[in-house]
Amino acid sequence: MKVHVVDNHKVIYEGFKAMLEVEGITVDGWSRDGVELLKYLKTNTADVLIVDYSMPNMDGDDVLQYFLDNNIDQKVLMFSGYVDYDFIKNCMAKGARGYLLKSDILENIVKALKLVNDGFFYYSPEVQSIIIEHESNPENEKDGINLDEILSDTQVAILKLILEGYSNKEVSDFIGIEETTIRAHLYRMREKLEVKTNVGLVKLAIKNDFN
Repeated sequence: MKVHVVDNHKVIYEGFKAMLEVEGITVDGWSRDGVELLKYLKTNTADVLIVDYSMPNMDGDDVLQYFLDNNIDQKVLMFSGYVDYDFIKNCMAKGARGYLLKSDILENIVKALKLVNDGFFYYSPEVQSIIIEHESNPENEKDGINLDEILSDTQVAILKLILEGYSNKEVSDFIGIEETTIRAHLYRMREKLEVKTNVGLVKLAIKNDFN
């Protein structure tokens, strides 16, 4: 099996290389971000890409979206410090074959790579717990609330665009603020409205005739 690491920290790549090659897994170099990854893929192939969620220029979410938009069938194992449910579900929806946490032990990493390479999915134990916790509890649906009074003007603008079907990247381009800031606003909106997911946020907005 040949893997390629996409992470803006060289020490992460060196750690993977040292650990995985002992297990007989070839680590074929690294890319600092999604832009470098696309250059790599022009002349190289890898069985599995280990992709960090958070990187400058072109992050893991952008990589998944690019593959999705261009019908690129590439096995991606997302590797992140984020344990946010929406981040995890977003990655899976965009085609990631697995989701590892930076706190995962070597045994889990090797298991994940082998399963993903064989066409299966892998969620680290902590990620599985997060998914089960969120999906076993229905959203607390409220009605009779005025979202315009609760949310800031920027959050109102973001939510309206989300309701119209725009992606976070498209909302970012439209409003003119960083995509990471859009995600932060969505997180704060969920906190204010006491819902756990962006889907729950949209459902709440529709329920309360927000437009």
